[in-house]
Amino acid sequence: VHDLNPVVWGLMYTIDIAGIISPGLYRITGQTTSDMARIGNIEVTIDNASNLLLLTCNKSDLLADPLFSAWYSNAHPELAGTFMTNKINLSEGVLIADQSFGYRLWDIQLPVPQANATAPTLSNASLQTGTDGMLHFEADYYSAEAYFPLTSEVVIDELQHYPMTYSSAPDWSSTMHYIAVIDPAVIGDWISARLVFSSDNISYADTTFINTGIEDQFDNPEVSPLLMRVYPNPARDRIYIELSKNTADVKVELYNLKGQRLLSTYLEPLQKKLSLDLNEQLFPYSAGIYLLKVTSGKSLGTAKVIITK
Repeated sequence: VHDLNPVVWGLMYTIDIAGIISPGLYRITGQTTSDMARIGNIEVTIDNASNLLLLTCNKSDLLADPLFSAWYSNAHPELAGTFMTNKINLSEGVLIADQSFGYRLWDIQLPVPQANATAPTLSNASLQTGTDGMLHFEADYYSAEAYFPLTSEVVIDELQHYPMTYSSAPDWSSTMHYIAVIDPAVIGDWISARLVFSSDNISYADTTFINTGIEDQFDNPEVSPLLMRVYPNPARDRIYIELSKNTADVKVELYNLKGQRLLSTYLEPLQKKLSLDLNEQLFPYSAGIYLLKVTSGKSLGTAKVIITK
């Protein structure tokens, strides 16, 4: 249902009448000057040669307006607008003279080539089930070059891709908070969820969450879940495994998708961290998707890993 009297925001270039109206950014809730609230300044550029009038405002002024920020969504940053010239009459208010066709504007960053980018930094990665029953994946992204990410997504079992969008004020010179909300009914009995970010699609940062709620695939249904983080994924020469608790005598195994065990070794954690070497002598197998099994006592964790050669 369309609102017959919607709130609109406009950049207005007009005469300056002290105490009544002046050029600026306005929230407009009605048809008279008393229905217009000035919420920010504008910059005006007039190019007489091309008969061009350019008006600009600060996005922060829009976001500071409570009505705008309550409506605007970073996840769906679509705006609708028009250009018009008006006749202002103090007794009748604002009257439309000319008006352009309506347009739609997407307030997004355009991907452009980014040279000499270093791998971004991910921190405070988390996965929680919200009160809405959805899976909430969140992470903080930082680029040393202040680049926005060309890739920001959650990859489920290396098959399904879901975009992550920023939820903080857009300023890539600082740490940006990203989030993705996914319906668990859509992804089913997933095993791994990998958060992947890159500012140039060459150097990547990622972190992996393991679904410890799945049933053990290795015929030991009484084990308790072992919380762990596996990275990098994909891996080439080495896999790191961070455990949620101090433990000893950890058994690490790799299986192919047929369930055949290809590698089995015992590793001693260093400050809850394991390092699995994938050199040709220890793992002389082709690139592909493998199942990683980590066992400590009666605790077990599993993950899908991609190994490149």
